[in-house]
Amino acid sequence: MRLSKTMLDGVLRGFSGDDENVKISITYEGVTYSRANTTLGNLALGGRTSVSLQGNEVEMTFEVVGIKKYGDASLSGYYKGAVTVIE
Repeated sequence: MRLSKTMLDGVLRGFSGDDENVKISITYEGVTYSRANTTLGNLALGGRTSVSLQGNEVEMTFEVVGIKKYGDASLSGYYKGAVTVIE
């Protein structure tokens, strides 16, 4: 998952929206899903994520909906735990 540092506040954000949201991408099995390739439904219908970072603990959720490669199935996930933050 790739997103801007300003998005580590736990707010749910979709691929569409403001200019910050265009920075969101989710990669699965070598395919990167983002606004650029889901706007017209080319690879998927869209996606969203929320991430919060407190010290060295992250809590994140993500979803990519309507993935064409998998018959319009959705991919979602959740993780909460320690991470290494490198700046």
